[in-house]
Amino acid sequence: GWWCAYTAQEDDSLPVYRFWSNINRSHFYTISETEKEHVEDTYSDDEWRYERIEWYAFDYAKAGTIPVYRFWSDMNRSHFYTASETEKQKVIDQYTDYEWEHEGVGWWVYPCP
Repeated sequence: GWWCAYTAQEDDSLPVYRFWSNINRSHFYTISETEKEHVEDTYSDDEWRYERIEWYAFDYAKAGTIPVYRFWSDMNRSHFYTASETEKQKVIDQYTDYEWEHEGVGWWVYPCP
């Protein structure tokens, strides 16, 4: 599912941090400062290298926003994100946690116009 996010900090939005994995050949995004620091302290740059703030979103369900769901795949060694309730439920129903484990809401954003 598609969503829209701020390119600059607005209101009470927070940065969404972007990491790159040379090993997994994929990106990882988090709005959590604590998780960002944990990843930086725990993993080598080949595993997960911090790149930059990618966009701004909300860490709570602000009026008019929708959740972006986060999944992790041990099988694919990558994350998957969707703002679609239908897609979220389809992934939960059709895949094992090894294939795509639902990690909950990553952040909240406004739906695209």
